[in-house]
Order: sequence, then structure tokens, then C-alpha cells
Amino acid sequence: MRNGIGDREEEVARALIDGPVYARLDQAEPALQGWLRQGQPNCFVPYDRAGIDPFSELFRITLRAEGTVRGTGGIDIVSDDCATGVPGLYVAGDAASREIMTGAVSGGGAVNSSWALASGWWAGKGASTHAKRRTGKAFRTEVQSLGQAGLRPASSPRVDISAGEVIEAVRSEVTPLDKNFFRTGEGLEKSGERLESVWRDVRDHLQGDGLDRVRTREAASIAAAGRWSVAAALHRTESRGMHRRTDLPGKSPAFAHRLVITGVDAFRIAGAPERLAELAS
Repeated sequence: MRNGIGDREEEVARALIDGPVYARLDQAEPALQGWLRQGQPNCFVPYDRAGIDPFSELFRITLRAEGTVRGTGGIDIVSDDCATGVPGLYVAGDAASREIMTGAVSGGGAVNSSWALASGWWAGKGASTHAKRRTGKAFRTEVQSLGQAGLRPASSPRVDISAGEVIEAVRSEVTPLDKNFFRTGEGLEKSGERLESVWRDVRDHLQGDGLDRVRTREAASIAAAGRWSVAAALHRTESRGMHRRTDLPGKSPAFAHRLVITGVDAFRIAGAPERLAELAS
């Protein structure tokens, strides 16, 4: 299966690399226009706000890097109440992995909406049950700080490393279409090396003061997520779902399973059978 806008998605992506692309929904008959607005009213809000009639006027289009927000990844779930590997932490909706339901492609509005409702219910119930089991110990009177990257650097802080620069450095590796829509092993290796360098700077030297600590922590999260995603893409030596390798265009039966990344500074990538054996132990 493929995820995107149909058989011509690669043509659109290549056109976007070459220059701006515009569209117009001029093939929709008046009756269909009404049905579209009724069926997907949220899709037309941006047009209305911009004063654009998408059925008669040209509007510019692009592709957005949505990361794990489209059902192709997220925080791993280890039980049927949406618990994670962190005791007391439960996950739902876009933050949670839906690959068990959708595979390598997005679940679309229907499946993802159903998942948001169902996982919210399960996670809420799981969290409340966890709190009840701990009776009066659900919340500690004293908390211990655990966060490091972006908050408490491993080495001396450096003023020449900012959150904005970190975010831009990661964005330059994970969002360009020529690097990520059309992936190659060589390109992923180069991106991986750059992101490892960014991560070392974040881990060792990035620090914020006051409210800026929120921004530096966000930058650290972005650097970590970018590093994981490129490492996983390099590990998956095939093309599947939204992951396309121009040097490896076909699917490999050996990779017909999920990849799970665990760890932060030193991480590892495990396949489905290995992951299930780990959970069983």
C-alpha cells in the first residue's frame, strides 16, 4: 500500500522541488461543492480565512512533514489500557502508535478519529486504575528532576547554541522533499551524521533560563525525534508506506513488521519478534 495523493504523488513532489505549485478545484460541480463543505468543513476554514474560493481561484499547495501525527508511528503501547514503558504514563490519540491498526500507512480521518476516542477512553481508565492501586501514593510529595538535554547540559553551557538554531538544523535534514520524500542510503547517512552532531551539542551544551527552558526542551525533543526518525529510515532497507528509498524501491518480506526505538543518548532499534520477546520476559 502507498500513502499520499495517489499515483501522481511523485510527480507533484518533484514539481514542488522545482518550484511553487498551484491548484484549483474547478472540476467539482456545484452540488459536489456543497457536499464537500458539509463532509469536511474543517478543510475549507483556511480558504475562507484567506478569502479564497478554492473552486474558482488558484491557491498554492505544498507537502507538510507531519512526523508521527498521521498514524505511522508514535509512543509505543505495551498493554490494552494504553500504558507505555514508563510506569504511570498512558498515551492516547496522535501521540500513540497506531501501527498495529494501520500498518505502514495513515489510518485516515475515520480510523484515526475512532482511535482518538477509543484510546482516550482506555488511557483514562488505565490511568485512574493505576492511581487507585497506589491509593495515597499516586503522587509523591517530593519529585526528582529527570530531564537533561536542553535543561541540564552534560558539559558546560554555551551561549552560541540556541534553541532556534537547533530547530533549524534539524528541519534542514528532516523536511526537504529531496532528502525525505525521495530517500537514499547515502543521503540518510549524511543526515544521520549531521543530526548526531546536533544532538551532541544539545546534550552537552544547550541550556535555557526561565521561560526559555521550555523552548530549549522543545528543541531537544525535536533533535531527538529527528535523530530517531533518520536512524529508523536508514535501518529499514526497503520502501514501504510513506517511507520511500529510491535506491531500494521494493518491499522486503524481512521488514514486514514494526521497528521500535528505545533509548535516548544510546538507543537501539528492535524488530517486532524481538520486541514481543522482550515484553514477554
